[in-house]
Amino acid sequence: MDRAATEEQLATEVSTLLRLIHPLKAAAARDGGGVLGPDRSAMLLLFPLMDGPQRPGALAELSHADPSTISRQVAELVRRELVRREPDPSDGRASLLAITDAGREVCARVRTLRRELLAAAVAAWTDSELDTFAGLLSRFNGALGAAYCPPPARPAPPRTDATRTTPTRRARRSTWSRRTKTISPTKASSASRHPLYVARCTGACWWPQPPV
Repeated sequence: MDRAATEEQLATEVSTLLRLIHPLKAAAARDGGGVLGPDRSAMLLLFPLMDGPQRPGALAELSHADPSTISRQVAELVRRELVRREPDPSDGRASLLAITDAGREVCARVRTLRRELLAAAVAAWTDSELDTFAGLLSRFNGALGAAYCPPPARPAPPRTDATRTTPTRRARRSTWSRRTKTISPTKASSASRHPLYVARCTGACWWPQPPV
């Protein structure tokens, strides 16, 4: 089989995988509804916090979600006592989100759930087949992310008393406009409109990415 035919087969298999995500999510909701809660996508935010507290804006970039959506999901996690708010030592006006012990327990249960669901599907595979597939899939995910997912924004340097100034009314209004403005699809980059990029960022929202 030549390379073009293999690439076409790969595209077909990826499309099939994306369709199969829906029954997989349904199985997860059936078997782990008590763990995931009513908003399964909110669980995605817990996993980056396993590495340490982060600002809500950083979580929005990691999950490729609108800040208003992140705000709603964070409020749900705080209500369930899976996340707590902490003051940001680098900026007294900002806050950090930190995972609680209950949140860590939920992460552990979700990891167990997703492993058990996939283990049932590949139960007939040999250890060698599974090891080879996992390695190639990891490589494929890395290549796909490098090709179509934008790099994370660089964090702003901590503000000091010497650099902190009071913004003018116009500057405050401009900042608020930038924070609340929705990016038009026509202005989005061609990479962000690619179907594989959209699927990667929104497909299996209950299925958290492993820590980097």
